[in-house]
Amino acid sequence: MKKIFAIAASALVLAAPAMSAQEGPSIEDIAAYYAINASMVGAPALATNTLANAGGMGWHLQYGRLDWGSDVTSSTFAGGFDLSVGSGRLGVTAGYLTIDCPTGAECDGHLVVGTRYSARLAGAALGTGSHWAMGLEGELGFGFPEDEQAMALAASLPFKLTFGSNVKVSPFLAPGFAYGRYKVADESESGQRFLVGGGVGLAFANGMGVNLGMRKVFIEEGETQFGLGFTIRPGK
Repeated sequence: MKKIFAIAASALVLAAPAMSAQEGPSIEDIAAYYAINASMVGAPALATNTLANAGGMGWHLQYGRLDWGSDVTSSTFAGGFDLSVGSGRLGVTAGYLTIDCPTGAECDGHLVVGTRYSARLAGAALGTGSHWAMGLEGELGFGFPEDEQAMALAASLPFKLTFGSNVKVSPFLAPGFAYGRYKVADESESGQRFLVGGGVGLAFANGMGVNLGMRKVFIEEGETQFGLGFTIRPGK
């Protein structure tokens, strides 16, 4: 437990219980925050993939950046595909998370993988070329720092608006809840945190998409991860 707390606290640079009566995040909160952001679950979602129409296979590339504090930042470079499964879409993503830290410190990157499934629950036209949709999205992600493991599960309720014809503009917001577990050797800590994702995507008539997004895991002194993504769905 102490080892995990030291790793998480060092990486997050969050306030431990203060010398006064004021308290900071618990070890469970810190472990959850670290596990979520050390896996693909913490990465910004892609608007053009969120609640996308069924049919066809798509591909995506994405980048996310998070400031952990004290001159420590992480960058996630990932790519994957998505396809129709049942009434929704299943996506699979893999990538690498790099860590930039102060000169003289050793900060190794690690592999991240994740899967996501989203399905529409409701939606309707708002007018010519415009509609709204809401649904349910579930995610599972892993991160593999050396001799350690991060695992996270998340469920969210995305709400999305889409406007336009030749170029579709899609802002969305996705509040949710996540569970994260961080494991070192035979010791692990876990906890739950609220999170929210959001962003806007541009989908072009040739099937290409450009996305700007964010995701924030709520914790005292926690930061927001911002990202950029590209998608393609041939024939869409």
